[in-house]
Amino acid sequence: MRPSSAALRLGTSAPLNAALLPISALLICVFLAACGGGSSSPSAPTQQATLTSITVSGSLSMASAGQTTQLTATANFSNGTSQVVTAQVTWDSSDQAVATVSASGLCTAVTFGQAEVRARYQGLVGTALVQVRANLAGSWRGSWQSYWLTGALAATFTQTGEALTGTVTVSDSFCFTQPVQVTGSVTGGTVNLTGYAPGGVARLTVSGTADASGNVLAGTTAVTAGGNCSAADGTFTLQRQ
Repeated sequence: MRPSSAALRLGTSAPLNAALLPISALLICVFLAACGGGSSSPSAPTQQATLTSITVSGSLSMASAGQTTQLTATANFSNGTSQVVTAQVTWDSSDQAVATVSASGLCTAVTFGQAEVRARYQGLVGTALVQVRANLAGSWRGSWQSYWLTGALAATFTQTGEALTGTVTVSDSFCFTQPVQVTGSVTGGTVNLTGYAPGGVARLTVSGTADASGNVLAGTTAVTAGGNCSAADGTFTLQRQ
């Protein structure tokens, strides 16, 4: 008797299905592996950024008493980020006779000099050096006198930082009949200048101190004479124009 067609179909397909099972299982494993297998290994814990430093910034130079400047405190973190913490830090000044600083970081000049301003935050301290230095750039006019000469005094200055240059004109002085080129420096509110009369026959030294406003300069002049000039020391007062 010949087997039925149904039996033939059954007999030929069963071995084929059996052979496909391992291949299907392998494909499923490969697919799951490629997709992560439905499970993931635990990720590494994220490290929290730590505070590394405090930076104090702003305009750190003031030219007269009463002038103010707003300072900013910035917290810097280990992951490269930063955050402004001006209102959260504790502010103080190393010399309140020179400059004070409020709780909001507003720094006020009191007199000429320098002071270190500090911002404290979470155990760290940021610092900045505040300079209160007279700015003498511009035109000045006033009077000069020695024990035997009196006259008018005029000056024009250019200032870069502490460096001061310019011209000083002494009227009614036979030693300095032309403007004298002077160079010197400004430290706080104190100025020291030296120049020579044309031809180098006399040296003029000017030493003075600016008042708290930075608009009045007073001090002494010293003349080291040569040629036909006689040595003479004097005093002066200059007013900013």
